[in-house]
Amino acid sequence: MRVMRSLISILCVGALMLPAAVFAEGVGAFASFIGVGYPDTRLVVIRILQIIWIFASVGALGFLVYGFVLYRQADPEDLEEGPHAKRMMFYGGIAFGASVLLVIILTVVYVVIAGGYGRPSGTDGEKPPTPYLGGGMSIATSKVKDHYPARNEQNVPRDASILITFADAIDKDSILDSANGIKKESIIIRRTVAGAFGDYGVIRSTGVLSVDGLTVKIVPSTLLGEADKKISYTIALTDALKKKDGTPLFGTSDSGYVWQFEVSGLIDTTPPTVESYLPGAQSVSPINAIVQVTFSEPIDPFVVGSQYMDVSSGLPGSLTAVAGTWSVGNGYRTITYVTSKACGVNQCGSPVFCLPAKSQFTVRLKAAPLKGQSSAQDNPNKAAFPYAGIVDAAGNSLDGGGVNGAARNGKSDGAEKDDFYWNFTSSSEKETTAPTIVSIQPGRDGAGVNVNAPVDVLFSKLMDLTSLTVSSIGFTQELNYWVSSSHLFADRQTRARLNHEPFKAQSTYTTVVKSPVTDIYQNCYNPCNGPGVSYSLEKP
Repeated sequence: MRVMRSLISILCVGALMLPAAVFAEGVGAFASFIGVGYPDTRLVVIRILQIIWIFASVGALGFLVYGFVLYRQADPEDLEEGPHAKRMMFYGGIAFGASVLLVIILTVVYVVIAGGYGRPSGTDGEKPPTPYLGGGMSIATSKVKDHYPARNEQNVPRDASILITFADAIDKDSILDSANGIKKESIIIRRTVAGAFGDYGVIRSTGVLSVDGLTVKIVPSTLLGEADKKISYTIALTDALKKKDGTPLFGTSDSGYVWQFEVSGLIDTTPPTVESYLPGAQSVSPINAIVQVTFSEPIDPFVVGSQYMDVSSGLPGSLTAVAGTWSVGNGYRTITYVTSKACGVNQCGSPVFCLPAKSQFTVRLKAAPLKGQSSAQDNPNKAAFPYAGIVDAAGNSLDGGGVNGAARNGKSDGAEKDDFYWNFTSSSEKETTAPTIVSIQPGRDGAGVNVNAPVDVLFSKLMDLTSLTVSSIGFTQELNYWVSSSHLFADRQTRARLNHEPFKAQSTYTTVVKSPVTDIYQNCYNPCNGPGVSYSLEKP
């Protein structure tokens, strides 16, 4: 019995002393470590007591079982061993019951306090996404980085290709058959609502997978929908999809990825145009500037590369190509060029690449040759396949308009005639100011947020739009969402918008912005810099 009393004393003293020792190192990190969703001292104390008394109940149960074993093995004529075993079972049972009762009480109290974080406090009764500006939190893993059409997008053309970019390289055999047809067991494209005959009109289609295995373009074998009628479609990515290493793309907790969009009933005859471009025409830019172009609509990612767009230095008539790489992002609307010449690292230790100093550059985006019309009903802006220039998701060639887009006329004039190009000059300096977050809407710890309200993050500088992805900005909770970004040129700022499926009622969400987010000069966002946060930025 002395052993039992000593055990209970030790547990009680530990329950009182452990929280004080833990909080000497700070609540937030330890709260996350023990699985507490909020850095609330009360919840952390309760969780610690829960852990202590769970161990106490296990120990008491072991004490009770040991007493029972001694009782069964005791000699009936032994007047000491039998009563001793009974006392062990009696006190062990009391300790076990008390420990379990305490764990139940603590759990109820925890649920009541934690429930206050999601208690209705506005018209919709939901907690908003709470912005988190530290570098220690991670974004919930997303298997799909981008896709077109976007979730719930409307007025999608009947002849649009479907584009999907994955977070991991995909095994070609799990997505395409021997004739490059899309395997229906991996990707299902069908009407959302059954037709008049009860069928869902599953679409047959062909596809092409990028060399890196990350992006697939799907071309339906027939036009989607019906003429002059809006019809909703559903695309389902199933657990038959496999990564390049042969493992399933979707784990046991997520059997796939599903989204819907609405087809307009019209085909796309409008050519894409250049909406904005950086550096500006005839501007003088730091040598660590990137080249970035945003189009009026999604473009085919398979025409992004040096053969369709180039950056050259020198004067007209004596141009020399500058080696670099092009990438696409922002819902397939933005392309970014970065030179191949390394020239240091940024504030986060990532490499920075620089243009040649004090040089003049010409950037040219090439329009694709046209297919030509065999009848008056044919689309005059359709590019010849295989594409040899920039086209949109429906295959319309670029309406570039020549130098600075000055001759843009609303139609595609074909290769060279409709190229888009401009000039700028480099200085000999770098621009090294790190971007910060100016504001986040909904605000920190706001309440009463509509379940469909987007999350807007405003940065202090013009940002690399292709760095704003589901891998660098998002939610800690599992949630289907996508990022769309735009420049606010008047203020030299950029807004990133997190569009998402409806939030769950009475739930708290946390948004995270990570350091891979960079500005147009390759300076990284410092995760400890934002509204109400002090920080220290150490350059490497």
